[in-house]
Formats: sequence, C-alpha cells, structure tokens
Amino acid sequence: MRRAIHKLPMKCSSWFGMGCRADAGEPRVNKAAQAVRELNNDELLAQAAGNKEELFNLRFQGQRSVGEPSGRIARSKKDIARIYPHAGARARHLSNDVA
Repeated sequence: MRRAIHKLPMKCSSWFGMGCRADAGEPRVNKAAQAVRELNNDELLAQAAGNKEELFNLRFQGQRSVGEPSGRIARSKKDIARIYPHAGARARHLSNDVA
C-alpha cells in the first residue's frame, strides 16, 4: 500500500518548511536590509559608490583570470540592489516635502 507524498505527516506547517520557526511570534528581520535602513543619505550613497567600485574591480579581476570572485560579485550586486530602492524612496520623500 503506497501513500501519496503529500499525505505524509509533516513537521512544519508549509510544504517547503518556510513556516517552520521556533520563534513563530517574532517577525523575520533581514539584518542586511535593516543596516541599510539605519544609514543616513550620505552614508548610503557612499556605500553604493564603494560597492559599485568593488563590482568593477571584481569584474576586472575576472577578465584577467586572477581568481574566481563569482560569489563576491553576486554579493556586491545584491548589496547595490539593496541600497538603491532606499535611496530613491528617500529622494522622492524629500522632493515631496519641498514641494
């Protein structure tokens, strides 16, 4: 007698374990995004410029075959993608306050 996979007892509330947390009452906090939110505008733009320069250098190293910086490239891209939405939202907020 075979059982269907979806009928097997599961330890978690969701299929892929997304809802499994010991601290179910606590909201999930992305620490990297929280750190970006805490920066002021000047620090935010300086960090974005630094990440863009690092990304350029990593791509340049990849062209020269100095190493395999693929993980660092992905991390740098994610950091840049994490910064720009906050910078744009702050700029829009400031422009709405002035007008």
